[in-house]
Amino acid sequence: MFYAVLALLELKGVSSAKHSGVISLFDKIFVKEGVFPKEMSHDLHRAFNLRLMADYRELVKYEKDEEKEILSKARDFASKVKDYLSRTTGE
Repeated sequence: MFYAVLALLELKGVSSAKHSGVISLFDKIFVKEGVFPKEMSHDLHRAFNLRLMADYRELVKYEKDEEKEILSKARDFASKVKDYLSRTTGE
């Protein structure tokens, strides 16, 4: 999801040195402007928070259903971004 957002930001000619900045720019440029639904922002924030917990806390365990759900949302997120990029760039 993060790299999909980086591709979107590249298209707009903006970037950020921090993960949180990238997510904030996605919200500001693409969600607030109505390009993508708020649900995609929610999913991106949730995935980022889960990643932070996994990286910086000891022995974090996730339920199998939660893993499947976030993976499904990540696939959907990437698909929507890919469709947008295809329409926008003509590729």
